Amino acid sequence: MYRLTEKERAEACELLKEILSIASVNEECRERDVAEYFENYFKETGWKSYLQDISPKRANYILDVPGDAGRGYDLWNGHMDTVPYGDVSAWDTDPRVPVIKDGRIYGRGASDMKGGLAAMAYALHYVWKKRLRPRKAVRFAVTCDEEKGGEGARALIEGGLLGTPDFLLIGEPTDCKLGVAQKGCLWLSVSVRGRTSHGAYPWMGVNALEAGFAFCEQVKGLVRKYEHPLLGQATAAVTRAEGGVADNMIPDKAEFVMDIRCVPVISHSRLLAQIEELREACEEGAQGLEITVGIRNERIPVEIESKHPAVCRLRGAAEALAGKEPEDTGISFFTDASILTREREIPTLLFGPGDPALCHRVNESMALDNYYEAIEVFVNILTE
Repeated sequence: MYRLTEKERAEACELLKEILSIASVNEECRERDVAEYFENYFKETGWKSYLQDISPKRANYILDVPGDAGRGYDLWNGHMDTVPYGDVSAWDTDPRVPVIKDGRIYGRGASDMKGGLAAMAYALHYVWKKRLRPRKAVRFAVTCDEEKGGEGARALIEGGLLGTPDFLLIGEPTDCKLGVAQKGCLWLSVSVRGRTSHGAYPWMGVNALEAGFAFCEQVKGLVRKYEHPLLGQATAAVTRAEGGVADNMIPDKAEFVMDIRCVPVISHSRLLAQIEELREACEEGAQGLEITVGIRNERIPVEIESKHPAVCRLRGAAEALAGKEPEDTGISFFTDASILTREREIPTLLFGPGDPALCHRVNESMALDNYYEAIEVFVNILTE
């Protein structure tokens, strides 16, 4: 059982600080700077690696870590982009500069997810330094643009760099619990066309705003029927609404956006078919009403059996190190798993340091002990 020394903890902390110091806000900064940092960090190992160019600001980094021959490989994944800092004046510290205080490290990306990314990277580099041969080969895929369109994960597939892994481990923040299930998402655009009339004679028109809100409420009621034991209820929310011509005119056009967070008990195709039935019923119930539904973004829900061998192996390592069995948990946000597993089913587990409740928030932080715990778990599943 491998445990970090105080010197190794200091090294791991320094790695994390350096990665946090590289600005990689999605679309605003050069995410590829983090990829180039990892390229240099692993250069001395001599392992085969790739810097996959995507754009001047973006690149993926892929590292192949050799293991026992003939045993396939696991894919380890993390993303390097962060959300914006928000109102910097609302932070207690500068979100662009990592600060350690009371056993926690503060900065944008500390929990989501440069903590998990650094933990995976340090564990892999540690194995090389100790001249240990992993029980199984690992492909470490560091992706860009996870926070928005998933361009990095898509490029990984399109470039043939995903391959056929036996197992996918994503270092997203789970507070070192076992993330065996995660919600997917559907962002729907809803365009409504009605008929305008004078506001004094609303019955002569077809109110696109009212009809749109009524349709969205029906979609919300449909979605709420689906529940999962770890993820809870599927959710739907109207996140944008626009319409209206004048204060005294019935609106004949309206646009809506809905954010639906799905659970694995229903497929997106089945849910979309049910939404289509609602749409047709609404149009039939109001002459002159036209509703069009489009998909702005889609990320499928993902789930792995709690007794899957890879889950059991990680559970055993975590229990041996912490002295207690880690809990199974569900993740409400989507990850690159929803893209990487879309064309081919890959058993997928989320496990990493950081509190998911602190992601995207002011004063984002991570407990350093949680970070060191994750590194030790990663090292031990590599070498057991």
